[in-house]
Amino acid sequence: MPYPGFHSKRDKQPQQRQSESAPVQDTAGKTETFWSRNVRLITFLVCIGLFLALLGPWSIPRIAQWVEQMRAQSSE
Repeated sequence: MPYPGFHSKRDKQPQQRQSESAPVQDTAGKTETFWSRNVRLITFLVCIGLFLALLGPWSIPRIAQWVEQMRAQSSE
């Protein structure tokens, strides 16, 4: 008789629950596009772009501040 320590019924229960609760998706006839395949990549790139636009060295507030300094220097 095998030892029930490592291979017990508890090890098999999560696999059974996962297969029972996972919905079956039929993808027949659906065309996969670039956007649907790369949603995580696109989200990452958009987040990096927003971060650089707000906090990076060429950010919008810093460029606006530089323009105001240039206007103040030219009016003097």
